[in-house]
Amino acid sequence: MRRHPLLLSLAPLALLLGPLTAVASARPTSHGLDWQLSAKKHTRLGTLRISLGNHGLRGSLHAPRYPLPRGPRVHHHTAACGVIPGHYETRYEQVWVPGRSESVWVPAEVQVYTDAYGYRTERVIRPGHWETIQHPGHYEQRAVQVWVEARYRCGAGGITPYR
Repeated sequence: MRRHPLLLSLAPLALLLGPLTAVASARPTSHGLDWQLSAKKHTRLGTLRISLGNHGLRGSLHAPRYPLPRGPRVHHHTAACGVIPGHYETRYEQVWVPGRSESVWVPAEVQVYTDAYGYRTERVIRPGHWETIQHPGHYEQRAVQVWVEARYRCGAGGITPYR
């Protein structure tokens, strides 16, 4: 039996990877025997595939399509970590201010004429009345005092709500 040197060099790699799923295949072709030995290992980082055959050594690493589980995070508190107490902040908001309405007296419309005897007479065409004028509204920037809850801040700059 002839030993393939490349196959023997993969043995230490297989020991490092641990249990593998291995598949061997061989099929006759017009130019001889086409053979392949492939191994697959599922890891946290994805799927590692290695194949060796008369076409050479091939390998690939496929990342998983699902999010990887993350281990516990370790954080070391520094002097920059601490609680920021609750406080009021001034924030500026755009506020719609409706237009004001104004009542204006419109005097009576009177026509003065002189009759055939020379007397001046006034005739009321339209009596006096009140009119309401609506001025247009506008946006205005107003300062509003808002309470900001206490929160915990760490030196890394991440701010999380304090509970």
